[in-house]
Amino acid sequence: MERLAGKAVYLYYAFFTNTTLAHSSVISKIISSKPEHPTTFTAIPPAKRIEIEEDDVNDGHDHASLFHLISGSTLSHHPKAKDYMEMDETIGTLMNTDWTRRHWMRVVCARALEGLILMNGTEGLLVNCAEVYCRQPTLDAHHERTFAKRNQPLYSTLPTYGTKYPDVQLFAVNNDNSKKLELGTKTMNALFTSTVRLDKNSSVAIGPSSLNDLDVSTSTTIFVRKGFMLWYQNLIAGGFKNLVVQSLYSFDELSQLQQVRSKFNKASTYRLARSSSFLTNDICHRPATIWTLADQDSNTPNDSDGKNASLLFQALAMAVWDDANDAKVDGKVVTQLMRKSKKGGKVWELLNAIDISMLLETSKTMSIIGNDDLNRILVSLADLLSPYILKSNIKITSAINQRLLQ
Repeated sequence: MERLAGKAVYLYYAFFTNTTLAHSSVISKIISSKPEHPTTFTAIPPAKRIEIEEDDVNDGHDHASLFHLISGSTLSHHPKAKDYMEMDETIGTLMNTDWTRRHWMRVVCARALEGLILMNGTEGLLVNCAEVYCRQPTLDAHHERTFAKRNQPLYSTLPTYGTKYPDVQLFAVNNDNSKKLELGTKTMNALFTSTVRLDKNSSVAIGPSSLNDLDVSTSTTIFVRKGFMLWYQNLIAGGFKNLVVQSLYSFDELSQLQQVRSKFNKASTYRLARSSSFLTNDICHRPATIWTLADQDSNTPNDSDGKNASLLFQALAMAVWDDANDAKVDGKVVTQLMRKSKKGGKVWELLNAIDISMLLETSKTMSIIGNDDLNRILVSLADLLSPYILKSNIKITSAINQRLLQ
């Protein structure tokens, strides 16, 4: 496809004669050459100007389809097709690399999923938030189960034979009253918790039900950001010396924790494994979690019970980051949060239960890792935060719509 050297091209319609596609200078010459036959020309500018990059044309059928999908999107702010490449064997192998001796693969795999685009025919989905989980129980307390609990169905995101990308597969999972969108490899699975449709109405979905009506199949095309491959190649060139294993980003570390509701007595619960796309990676546009609810803005001067509970989870995370398996929760923190909460309320009762337990501790502190009794209370506390998180995510959905659609 030839470029026109930056010259504008207009569509002109000659009344009672014909339709002509030509540069304005050519039209001017036509008019001046026929002064005895006055002609009226009307310029019809295109409804939407689209810049076509050479890469969009030459990168193959799927990439050309991605370009047309994005160019036809109603999103005002959207990724560019030229910034993406289809998943290939190199990326697939990377996402199937064992984590046992490479704990940093948690960071690499999470970063690989930033801003992922899934395309199925004329349907397209942009992934704005992803959480990665290792399959090995020794490395991840929240690993995908490999055997069914009593009266609970077992589902698996292990890739099947003959997938489009070797050992990489997308799954639509109906579980826990949610329609989940997940990606599975041999070594890990990823849950997408924030998505937006690129093709119709640009609908936003936040939370575990992030499938967003996409028809996932074995032929669904996966596009990965070229920027990720450049980042990873630079890591290799530097011998991984510049890789920060503890976090994905230097900002908002609490937002990089997975949205979980159990196993707070396990160290892996406090490892950062949650990535966000460049369009939504800030405090206003990421899905709320038990860890970030306390930082959600509100019009009320006093913190809600939900925010007080979230503050406790934040204190737990920071204690584990600082002291690992020796981390302890400070009784003073619990007492302060209990005083701020509605006396006799459900949050107050659970905080009080922790406070009473600490009366038996001479140091007025309590171990976090390995503490099953504390974990049982924290699981109940996390369950109480569900309606608060749901309400907060409604506001975040509106904020994403404003950013992407206006």
